[in-house]
Amino acid sequence: MPEGFPVGIFDNLESVAISCPMEMSPSQLQAFSQLNTPFNTAPKVKHASLTLQIASPLKFIIPWSQLSSVEINDVLNPLTVDQWETLFRICANLQYGTFVAPKNKSRKLGEPMEHQALSRLRFLVGGHGQKAIDWEILSRPVRFPNLRHLELEYTDARSTGSPGMLLKPFARQPGLSTIESLTFHAPADEPHHVPPDVERVVEGLQLNVNESYKPLPSLTHITLPYLHSRLHDIAYMLRQRAPTVNHPGLTACVLVVLNGRREKYYQVLENMPKVASRYCLAGLTRAPGGEDNQNLGWELV
Repeated sequence: MPEGFPVGIFDNLESVAISCPMEMSPSQLQAFSQLNTPFNTAPKVKHASLTLQIASPLKFIIPWSQLSSVEINDVLNPLTVDQWETLFRICANLQYGTFVAPKNKSRKLGEPMEHQALSRLRFLVGGHGQKAIDWEILSRPVRFPNLRHLELEYTDARSTGSPGMLLKPFARQPGLSTIESLTFHAPADEPHHVPPDVERVVEGLQLNVNESYKPLPSLTHITLPYLHSRLHDIAYMLRQRAPTVNHPGLTACVLVVLNGRREKYYQVLENMPKVASRYCLAGLTRAPGGEDNQNLGWELV
């Protein structure tokens, strides 16, 4: 334990955050094989958040093995695939993770490591120069058989412009086969913006294909921003993912700029009444740029 802290002062600590806004050159970082922390033996720590411009989070000595959630959130400093594998190897109890997708592909051809605990994963999508997320990262070099909830948070409105396609198509990837809920978050500074990726995912879920080729075969709920003028797209997607004997069907919560008008939504439901019980609308009560923009908020219909 580093000097300067009374014995037992961190015994009730549950969450830690490490931030390093100051850049350190690679040569400076190499001088430290590991970076000790005063809470490396804190018995109750369950959550860690790390924001680091260059340093690897794994240099820090914290109680990784007991963490249930981890956030590593600098979009310009994603983990490498090797670091990704190491993190899940030392975080056997991790249930929820927030990450930028690893920046290089796995070259390992052997059996992937299996991580049983992870059930929820959030990817931060954005940042200049970020390449498309390759969904193979969910099955190699680490496989997540109990992953049920996937979130995609767009951090930069500029990353949603053309071409802006940062997600590879949702093919029948092994790592996506267990996903039950899928959530898209628009950039916080432009909550009305619909990333091009979202439209492409909706198009993919509309396809009427053989059951064995369906992407996201376990999906039961999707939350996403979408265009008010194209609400019929969602209804058609839901019709293609109707309940069956072996599946409860897909439900959707759609976030749109309403501007006080809901007629199109009700018209869609009238034309496709069988999807009404699985289609929930939420919306921005005012369009961005109005006088009352500071009161912009979500309203559930």
